[in-house]
Order: sequence, then structure tokens, then C-alpha cells
Amino acid sequence: FVFLLYYWLFMGSLQFNVIRTGLLGSCLILSFAYKSINKNKLSLLWLVIGISMHYMGLIFIPVWFIIDKQIKTKYLIILSSCALVVFLSGVGRLINTYASYLFLFSTRLEGYTNKDADGYGLSVGLVFNIIFFTYLWVSNRHKYKTYVQFRILMNCFLTSLLIALALSDLGIFVARLGQVLNL
Repeated sequence: FVFLLYYWLFMGSLQFNVIRTGLLGSCLILSFAYKSINKNKLSLLWLVIGISMHYMGLIFIPVWFIIDKQIKTKYLIILSSCALVVFLSGVGRLINTYASYLFLFSTRLEGYTNKDADGYGLSVGLVFNIIFFTYLWVSNRHKYKTYVQFRILMNCFLTSLLIALALSDLGIFVARLGQVLNL
């Protein structure tokens, strides 16, 4: 009985959080798919449904407006450089250090920042994904310019990498935001 009680109190809530994140990711996929064929009302509807599944979806509202836009190589280099500067400067460590001051009214957010104090850092997987993205970017420029669906996939991949690099010290955000875009 104690095992079942432990399972329902701990594992049930943990699994439900994973399910909510997965539902958000599924709704975002539908939203971006409808956006790629210019059905913006349906796309926004699925974005709102996704946000209702998990509040983390609010972060994807600005992403929705730029996800199908072409990014020039110059801007890609600027965005990547900014993410690298944030990574190297340790902004995530500062947020972890001063989370109690930043989140005075929400201990839940403070708990998220302190949950993974070591963060992810520059992992082998992140390096592999950066190399893979660079290869896709260089070898498929024509597809990127021509096909909206391919552009949306590449922009999702880029956003995921930028989040993983810039927020690597905040592991919970990298795991959730990055994984939603990597679905």
C-alpha cells in the first residue's frame, strides 16, 4: 500500500507533467503545420489550445510570428553569437544565484531554477546538434528558401539550439522548451 501511495503522489504528478509538455508539443506541431499552409486561424487556435495545456506555451507566442520567416545567414551568426555570449557570461548561473530575489511572488519558479543548479553546460549532444544544424543549413539553403515546411523545421531546430545554448545553466528550461521544439 505504501508503494502505491508513493507512486500516486510522486510518479503520477511527474508523469502528468511530461504528458502536459507532450500535449503542448503536439499542439505546437499542429499550429506550425497549419501556419505553413497559411491557415492562420487554425494555427492560432492550436497555439491557444497548447498554451492551455502548459503555461510554458506562452513563450511560443513570439516564436509563432517568426517561425516561418527566412533568417539570413548574417542574422543567424548574430543570434548564435548572442547565445554564445550569454552562455559564456554565465547569465544562467546569475539567475540561479539570485532566483529568490527575482521570483519574490512565485516560489514555484524559484524551485525550477534551483532544481538543476549545475545545468547542462556544453554537452556532446548539443555540440552534435550544432554541427548537424550547420550541415543542414549549408547543404539545404535552396530548400530553406523554397519550402515553408522545411523552413519551419529548421527554425524550430535553431530556436531549440539557441535556447539550449543560452539557457544551459537552467536545465529545466532547456529540457522543457528545447524538447518541445525537438518533437
